[in-house]
Amino acid sequence: MRPHGKPTLARIYAVIALFAGGFFLIATPPFGTGDETAHFERSYEIASLRFLGAEGLPSGMQRFLDDAFAKVKSGKAVGATDYARWAAIPLGRDAITAYPEPVRIVMRLHSPLCYLHFAPVVAAGAALDAPPLWIFYAGRIAALLCGVGLIAAGIARAPQSTRPAMVFLALLPTAIVYLSAFNIESLLVGLGFYYFALVASLAADNDRPLAGRDILKLALVGALLGQFKTGYLLLPALALIIPATRFSGRANRLSILALIILPGAAMSLGWALIVKNAMLGELVYSTMDGNRVQPSAQLAGILADPIGYAAVVLRTVFATDAPAAAWRSFLALGGWSNIAVPAVVLALLTAGFFAVFLGGA
Repeated sequence: MRPHGKPTLARIYAVIALFAGGFFLIATPPFGTGDETAHFERSYEIASLRFLGAEGLPSGMQRFLDDAFAKVKSGKAVGATDYARWAAIPLGRDAITAYPEPVRIVMRLHSPLCYLHFAPVVAAGAALDAPPLWIFYAGRIAALLCGVGLIAAGIARAPQSTRPAMVFLALLPTAIVYLSAFNIESLLVGLGFYYFALVASLAADNDRPLAGRDILKLALVGALLGQFKTGYLLLPALALIIPATRFSGRANRLSILALIILPGAAMSLGWALIVKNAMLGELVYSTMDGNRVQPSAQLAGILADPIGYAAVVLRTVFATDAPAAAWRSFLALGGWSNIAVPAVVLALLTAGFFAVFLGGA
C-alpha cells in the first residue's frame, strides 16, 4: 500500500492474477496445459544436471506422467480417485525408466536457463523423495509466483501511461492459464513484461545518462529472453528505442546496445548448435499426425533454398488461417487441446484490446 492507503495497479494486478491463476492451477488436471509433459521431463534433467538429456525419468515420474496424461487425452473428467492414485505413486528415483519415444528428445531441447524457476523445486523434491504429484504441483506454484511477480514488478516499473495496457494483456485467459502451468512460458512472459517495462521507463526519462544498474538489468534480462526459442533472440533489440540522449556519445551508445543485445543472441545460437550436434544428430521421428520429421534434413533444406523457405513462411502467414488462429490463441485459448471460449468472449476481448490501446496508453 502507498502511504495514503491506495493500492497500486501492480498490486491490484498481482491479487487478481494470483486468484485467477490459483483457480486454473487447481482446476486444470496434471498435464492439461500445453507441453507440460516435456517441461516436467526437462526440469528433472536440469535438476539432475543432465543438460544434454538424461536416459529417462525416475520410474514413479514416468508412471505418473503416463497415467495422468492418458487421462487428459481421454477427455474424461478427473476425479478424487485419480488424484488419490497419483498421490500414491512413489518417486522411485533409483529406478530410471527410459524415454519410450524419440519425439521426447525434440520436445526437450530448451536451454537450461529456461528452467531457473523449476530446477530448484524439482531438485528439492527429488532429494526429499517426494511423490511426483507433489513435485508437479510445487512446480506449478513456483511458475505462478515467478510469472506474476515479474509482471507485477514490470507494471510497477513501467511508465504510468503503459500500465493499463500491461494489466489488460497480463490478465488475458491465455496468459493466466500458462502462468499457472508447469510450463516455461511463465518465466518467459514474466521476463518479457519486465524487460519491456525497463526499456519503456528508460525511454520515457531522457534527462539523465543510463545508470550502470539499469544497463546490467537490461543485459541480464535480455540475455535470458533470448534463450527460450531462437526467434526470441531479437527481443532484446527493443532497447534500440532508448533515446540517444541517454548515452554519452555514439560510441558509448553502440557499445552499450551491443552489450544488451548480442550476448543473448550468441548464447541462443550457441545452444542451437550444441543441440543439433549433441542431442539431435540424425534423429527421425513422427508427429501425432503421422508426419515424418528429420530435423537435420529440415535445416539442410532451409540452408539450401532460403528464398523458397521464406516463401513458405509468407504463404503460411498470408494465405492460410494462421493469423486468425494466432489471434484467437493470443486472446483466449489455453491448453494442449486448445480450450475454446465462446465467440462473444473473443469479440469482447478484441474490443477491450483496441479500447485500451486506442485510449491513450
